[in-house]
Order: sequence, then C-alpha cells, then structure tokens
Amino acid sequence: MATGEADALIGCDLIVSAGDETFSKLRAGSGGVVCTDMVPTSEFSRNPDWNPDADGLAAKLAGVFGERGLAMEALRLSTALMGDAITANMFMLGAAWQRGLVPLTFDAIDRAIELNGVAIESNRRAFLWGRRAAHDLTAVERIATGSGPASAQVIRFDPKKPATLAELMAVRIGYLTDYQDAAYANRYAATVERVKQAEAALGRGDALARAVAKYLFKLMAHKDEWEVARLYARPEFRKELDRAFEGDFKLKFHVAGGPFGRRDPVSGKLVKREVGPWLMTAFRLMAPLRGLRGGALDPFRNSSERRLARELLATYEADLERVLAGLDADNHGVAVKLASLPERVRGYGHVREQHAEAVAKEREALLAQWQQGGAAVVEVKRRMQAA
Repeated sequence: MATGEADALIGCDLIVSAGDETFSKLRAGSGGVVCTDMVPTSEFSRNPDWNPDADGLAAKLAGVFGERGLAMEALRLSTALMGDAITANMFMLGAAWQRGLVPLTFDAIDRAIELNGVAIESNRRAFLWGRRAAHDLTAVERIATGSGPASAQVIRFDPKKPATLAELMAVRIGYLTDYQDAAYANRYAATVERVKQAEAALGRGDALARAVAKYLFKLMAHKDEWEVARLYARPEFRKELDRAFEGDFKLKFHVAGGPFGRRDPVSGKLVKREVGPWLMTAFRLMAPLRGLRGGALDPFRNSSERRLARELLATYEADLERVLAGLDADNHGVAVKLASLPERVRGYGHVREQHAEAVAKEREALLAQWQQGGAAVVEVKRRMQAA
C-alpha cells in the first residue's frame, strides 16, 4: 500500500498501530479502531526490561484520529464476553463496520463468515459485540465486568509503574511472610531499613535502598519446590481454572526438579518430564510444610539449584555488610551497581547457572572498583593531613 492510500485503520496491536510506518499509509481524514491491550512483542523475549509507553502510544493515536478514532481493550473484552481472545479480530471488525469504516454491507460480511466455515456462530457473535462496543462502549464494559463468561481473565502485559520505597517493601514483606514466615520477612525488612538509614545520612536519595528492596527480595523468594507447591495449592489457583475452563478437565505438569528431573543424553542438561494430576495432591500436602525449607528434613536442600540459591543469597548479604561498613558519597554509585547485580540472574537450571557465572565476574570487577575507591580516599586524606 502506497503512502496516503488507506481510509481506515483497524489496529489489533497498539505498538504497530502507533508506528510511523502505519501512519504514513493513512490519508487525511481517515478513521481508526485500535486495540489498546499491551501485547509483548519479540523485543520482550530478548529484553526482559522492555517497558513501552502505552499511555504515550494511545495519546499519539488520539492526536491523529481525534473523534474519528475509537480505542478499547478488545482482547480483554472479547475474552470476557466470548471466553476466548481469538475472537478479538472479528470484534474489532464489527466495531469498525459500525462506525462506517468498512464499505461492505452487513449481508456481505455475514455471508463471508458463513463461507469461511470456521466458528461461524462465534464469529457472528464477536462481530455483533464489536458493533455494540462502537455504539456504547460503556455499556459493553459494564456487561463484560458483570457475571457469567465476563469473569474470564486475560493474560495482560502491564507496563511497570513507579512505586515508593515503602510500597516496594510492603508488598515484599507480605509475600515473604507467605513464602516462609514472619521472621523471614522481618529479616528482609531489617536489612532494607539499615541500608535506608545509611543512605539517608549521605543525602543521596534512595537508589541504593530501592535496589536492595528489590533484589534482596528476589534472592530470598527463590521459587523452589516448596514455593511451587504453595502457589499451586492456593484456592485462588483453582478459582482461576474454574473461571477459564468448563467441563471435566485434567491438569498435567511439566517438571524438571526434584525426583522428576532427567538429563538430556546429548547436552547433559536437565529436561522436563510430564507428571499427571496426582502431583496436585502432593502440592497440597507440601504447602503447609514449607517451614521445613532449608532444614535437615528438607529433601530438596542438596540439589544444585538450591545450593546455588543459598550461595547467591549469602554472597549478597555479605556484600551488603561490606557496603554498610564503608558507604560514603564517593562510592555510592558503585554500591548501587553492586546491589543491583541479582537483576541479571534469571531463569532456572543451566540458564541460571550461566547468568550467575557472568554476574560473578562483574561482581569481582565492582568489588575491585570499591576497594580502589576506598584506597584513593585514604590517600587523599593522608596528603591533606601531611599538608
């Protein structure tokens, strides 16, 4: 399609819809119906910190179309109303047709749905719901958040929103209490508070305390066998399943940890095995026993995964003690980098091991920089005293 040839945009992806390439195809006065659900692109798989500006993209579209545009979360609405996000495209087409953007008759579109021969009635209903959304989006939203299929959930990408240090800590203290117990959560809170006070004395903001609040938690809340059991055994998980699926269904799990792990004969890496529904019973039995974690009765404590988790946490806490003992305005930046290293230790098994090895090298470099900074300060003070 050449520049300026399109009369309408039916945008099922916010990022693509708000791109300059897309805008270049629109002629003056064109209209648009755009889905604003944030769907991760391939960039998200390569960069876990990918965080697009959803509000900025939506504002950009609004500036182009004005009253001729309609923006809505079609994936969420379609799933709530129809039980499946796959109907979102037909939902969008219905909205665009209702707003006069598609120069075809209703009969022609309906006949095309029929001739296609796939999910005919589902596509017809989705088209109708899209028309209704174009006519009265508020009413459709009200129905979608009501009862029945409307309770179905959509996996959504929510761009990160800044939180205060107090908010970061509150959420993580609650999580660690559920993860292990109150004493474990208090150990976390006390450490972050010590860092917070030391940093406040320097008047350098709270970047270090925020880093510790995030990454000490990450290391303390490692998703081990006990945590997997707790998460699956929660009543909320069963409720989510019942909302998403109907009829008689069975759960199967793909597990590489504990007694289920086996190694690939070629690569030597752990691979997952399929385990039947009975594993859910095991999870329910394990969940209230998570206090055994790390003790003599913990059957998983000597796995390579758990040993690495303990090592990473012990190293991090030792580094924090070193930082607290020598923190000053000159080495504050190095301290923040050191405290943020666990951000790049991701994944499980051999993936986590590879990341940990790479981070260990960076840690050594930062510690050397820390020591050099300290030596330089001592030398400056010595020269000043000598003068």
